Amino acid sequence: MALITIPKQKVAQSRRAPDEVLGVVSAPSPRGSTYYSRMLRCPREHALATVVHLRTVGDNEALSQGFLFHHALETYYRSLQAQQRAAFGEDFVEARVAQIMGGVMSMVSHAYSEAVKSLEPFATEPGYDEMYPALLKMLQAYRDNYAEDPWWIVGIEETLIADDPEYSARLDLVVINMAENRLYVVEHKTARAFTDDLLAGYQMNLQILGQQWLMQRCVDLTAYPPFGGIIVNLVSKHKATQVQRVPVYASAAHLAAFEHALRAHEVTAELQRALGYQPDFTKCAGAMRGFRKCDYYTLCYTRPTLDVAALAVEDAPLGYTRRTEVPPADVDE
Repeated sequence: MALITIPKQKVAQSRRAPDEVLGVVSAPSPRGSTYYSRMLRCPREHALATVVHLRTVGDNEALSQGFLFHHALETYYRSLQAQQRAAFGEDFVEARVAQIMGGVMSMVSHAYSEAVKSLEPFATEPGYDEMYPALLKMLQAYRDNYAEDPWWIVGIEETLIADDPEYSARLDLVVINMAENRLYVVEHKTARAFTDDLLAGYQMNLQILGQQWLMQRCVDLTAYPPFGGIIVNLVSKHKATQVQRVPVYASAAHLAAFEHALRAHEVTAELQRALGYQPDFTKCAGAMRGFRKCDYYTLCYTRPTLDVAALAVEDAPLGYTRRTEVPPADVDE
C-alpha cells in the first residue's frame, strides 16, 4: 500500500526578496489581470491573497527573476527616454531621421550599462549566485537582438484605470515605432520555454486584451500615430537565451467580449463573498495550475474548512505573513 504523507510546511528562504534588496515597493495595479485571474482560478485563493493579504514567507524563484528582469528593462528604457528627450526634445520625427542614419547607437550602449548597473546589488547578495549571471545573460541577449529598435519612448510603467467596469493595468512600456509611425504597448514577459500554447495564448489573454481595452478607453489616441496594439516582449531563461516578440491586435468583438466578461466576473465575486469564498479543489496543484502547487496548498490541506472571515482577524499562520506589497505576477511558465 502506498504511504500517504502530509505535505511539509514551506521553509523560509535565507535570501532577501529582490524588492527588499533594491529598497523599492512594487505592487500590481489595483484591479487588473492578477486580481481577476486569481478570483476566477479559485475563490479561496483570491480571498486569502486579496481579502486576508496572506503571502508565503520567502520568495518565488521564477517571480523574483521575472521581477528583476523587468527592473533591468525599466532602467534600460528610462535611460533611453532621458537621452532621447535631451537630444531631440519632443520631436520624434527628428529622432526618426537620426535613428535611420545610425546616430543613436551610443544611447543604447549607455542604457545597457545603466541596466547592468541596476542589477549590481545582486552580484554580492547572498542567495543570488545563480540568478545574477543568468539575468546578465538575458539582458545581453536582449541588447544584442534589439539594439536597433526604431522606438521613441513615450511612457514607462504607466498605470491606466477604468471605473465601469472596474479594471486597471500597469503598462511596462509605450513606444512609437518610428519606422512604421505606429503607437504600441510593450509587455515584457519571461518564460522557461516558448511553447505553441504559450504564444497562441496571448491572442486571447486577460492581461493583453485588458491593456488594449484600456488604451482605447482611457487614452486620447488621436494625439498619437495610429495605435498598432500590443507587443508581447518575450525573453526565455534557457542557458541559450531566446527572444521573441508576439504582436497582438484584438478586434472590436474580442474587446466587447472582454468587457462583458468583466461585468460577469463582478457578479461572480459578489456571489463568492456571500458564500464565504469556497475552494476549487481542481486547482490546488498539477496541470490546472501549470504543474505547480498553490501558495496556500498547505494551509488548505491542514484547514480544509477554514473560515476566511475569521482568518482575517487572526495572526498569520505559520509559513505566511501579511504583506500587501508584492512584485507583480508577470512570469509565464
